[in-house]
Amino acid sequence: MRLEDRGVIRGNVARRLRYGLHYMNSDDNVFEDNLIADNARGGFLEGSSRNLFRRNVLAQSDIAIVLYGSSSENRF
Repeated sequence: MRLEDRGVIRGNVARRLRYGLHYMNSDDNVFEDNLIADNARGGFLEGSSRNLFRRNVLAQSDIAIVLYGSSSENRF
C-alpha cells in the first residue's frame, strides 16, 4: 500500500508472494494478528513511520523484513 495512514490491518494471511507486507510513505498504522509466511520478503517498509506491529507471525520468508532508513519510530 502507498500513502495509507492511521489504518488497522488485522487478521490477514499473506503467503507465497513477493512481499507479504509492502508499505511506502504510510504512517501511524496498526498491524496485528497477521500471518506473513513463505514469501520472498516478509515485510518492506520505506518512508513509513510510527507504525505498531503486535502479535504478527513472520515465518519462512527469504528475508524477514526490509526496513529503510527513511522509516522511523516503528514498534515491533
